[in-house]
Parts: sequence; structure tokens; C-alpha cells
Amino acid sequence: MVTDFVDCLEEAFHQSNDKSLGPDFDFKEWCDQWLHSSGINTLEPVLKFSDDGKQLKSFKVKQGLDLRGKNRLRKQKLDIAIFGQE
Repeated sequence: MVTDFVDCLEEAFHQSNDKSLGPDFDFKEWCDQWLHSSGINTLEPVLKFSDDGKQLKSFKVKQGLDLRGKNRLRKQKLDIAIFGQE
């Protein structure tokens, strides 16, 4: 039954022509990561600033694993916005 559901989702995904997840995105692999595992992934911002602390030099997101469940790292899609005051 889950296979039928995932097949329908995959068909709809391909019909949408959504390329925002990259050209090598594998829908079934993504479903396997999310539907056949448990636990929580944690996302942590890693910021580096200029020596004076006024300018952001780099921004990364570090993904980690929670202590419970059968954890594994999963593909994520994030929209990130950075706002500052002048």
C-alpha cells in the first residue's frame, strides 16, 4: 500500500517538472530516507563573521542526529533569509 502511495507521489512529482531539488534528485531514495527511518534531524546554523563582527563572511547549515530513533541524515530543502539592521 505504501508502495502504491509513493508511486503516485513520484508520478505527480515528475509531471510537475519541478527541478528545484537538482537534476540528480531521486524521489524514491528521498521517500525511503523519510518513510523508513525514525528520529529527528537537527539543523544548526554555522556563521562566520569578519574580524570586527560586522560582516557575515559565510553561512552553512550543519545537520546532525537526535539521540532517539533509527536516525540517519536525510536530504533537506531549505529556504533561508538573512536580515540585518544598519
